Amino acid sequence: VPDASVPNITQRPDAQAIKNEPDQRKQIALFADFIAGISTELRPVFEKLVSLIQRTSLTPGEKIRVLRAFEVAVSQSPSGIDAELKKRVHAALIKQFPATAPAGTWVGCTNRTLPAAQCTRYLLTHHLAKVLAHTGEPDVIGKIFAVMPTGDEDQPGQIDYMYSLRVIDAGWTSAQKEQVIDWFGKASKWRGGSTFAGHVNNIFDATIDSFSEDEKQVAHKAEPLFAPITEETGAA
Repeated sequence: VPDASVPNITQRPDAQAIKNEPDQRKQIALFADFIAGISTELRPVFEKLVSLIQRTSLTPGEKIRVLRAFEVAVSQSPSGIDAELKKRVHAALIKQFPATAPAGTWVGCTNRTLPAAQCTRYLLTHHLAKVLAHTGEPDVIGKIFAVMPTGDEDQPGQIDYMYSLRVIDAGWTSAQKEQVIDWFGKASKWRGGSTFAGHVNNIFDATIDSFSEDEKQVAHKAEPLFAPITEETGAA
């Protein structure tokens, strides 16, 4: 969850100027300048965070705080992070990612009903997944799938891992795409609050966005609940 103390970039005066500019061509030019400016401002922040990520002396709790800061910085960067930074982050973190699922559950750890040390390892894995996914490296996909609980265990935890995977837009194997489709078929039967189905649907849309059109059709056919509404489905 983004830190409430970090101002949203849409509230900046230059962002408001873009919104209020009636001339579309000028608006596009302002937006391009805005994106470039934000990226330049955040570069020192990312450099510092990457230097912290590369430290091997951090405790698990300190690592979580650094990774959360990185996630917030990414959320405030409209153009994301450049390829060179992604490579450095990936190199620093990929060997730290566990080969097997850590003990714990999302509910048990976020509600603090499980042992603190256990939950620190559990939550660290989730934050590692999010930051590694932002590097876009294909080997991250298999790493995350390897630690996802099976069946209906730890449903919120599984959703959080898939939320991480949604940003990887290249490198998916056919088997991994099938695994994604099967997972959403399972998740569509889970139940939550009033926004639950929409949240899972949004993750589904983002995850299959890089699939080919034929692959998207297969995904929509396998899970019609998340398929776009057409005249035919609307009439049904």
